[in-house]
Amino acid sequence: GARFGLHLNDANRVVRLDADGLAAADGKLQPGDTILSVNGVSVARGAKVVDVLKRDGTLRADGGLQDGRTVVFQAARAAEQAPPPADGAPPPLPPQLQQTLTSAT
Repeated sequence: GARFGLHLNDANRVVRLDADGLAAADGKLQPGDTILSVNGVSVARGAKVVDVLKRDGTLRADGGLQDGRTVVFQAARAAEQAPPPADGAPPPLPPQLQQTLTSAT
């Protein structure tokens, strides 16, 4: 089955993307991004992305995705990856992004 190919640390920060995974193919999430929510469920206060996906039935026991499932990640780009501010401007807030992944049916 399809796999996200998304490797996160304990703080839900993306540390690596597998080249053959759904996340890398979409191209929105990058190493250093922090996942804030999954399918509308916040993971900002210590919840783990993998636990949310197991609870809602998206992630199978073998780590693959259930066919035909759509997952929406809300993430924040790390500040060091954001464009630098113009002279005299306040530092930018980390940009937020959304990635929607759907496994094949």
